Amino acid sequence: LNDLISLIHLNLVKNELASIKNETLANLINLERLDLRGNKISEIESGSFQNLFKLKNLHLEYNKLRFFEKNLFISLKNLEFMNLMNNEFEYIKSYYFDGLTKLKFLYLNTNKIRKVENNSFNDLSSLIELYISYQNLSIFDSTTFHGLNSITSLDIAQNNIYFLNKRTFSSMTNLFALYLSYNK
Repeated sequence: LNDLISLIHLNLVKNELASIKNETLANLINLERLDLRGNKISEIESGSFQNLFKLKNLHLEYNKLRFFEKNLFISLKNLEFMNLMNNEFEYIKSYYFDGLTKLKFLYLNTNKIRKVENNSFNDLSSLIELYISYQNLSIFDSTTFHGLNSITSLDIAQNNIYFLNKRTFSSMTNLFALYLSYNK
């Protein structure tokens, strides 16, 4: 792949990939869309996306991801769409989405998420849609969604939510669609 520097779209769907090494995508500097869905990826090495400055769409759904290294996405300054649904995340760490200031759409549906750390979405100032349904989440506090000032649609349905802090949605002044069905 390293000789394909003019490549814009790379589709590696259902190739039984288990990991992404940091040198695998290193020379794909013009890549705008990367589709890795339906593999068996459980590890993405730190630095794997470091030269993908033009990447706008990243599909990682239907893999076996449980966590991300710190600063994994830090160089993806133009990323607008990320799909992480149907993986094996149990926690969303506060650093997972650092630097993704242009991200507009984030899909986290159907993982095993039990906890979202405070300020996990802080850098996502351009996010307009967040899907985090079909999880094991039960509580959101006042800073869980802090920084989501542009969000218009939030889907947290099909969880075990039994308590919402009165300030949980206070920073979401543009929110027009909130999905809370099938909670407790």
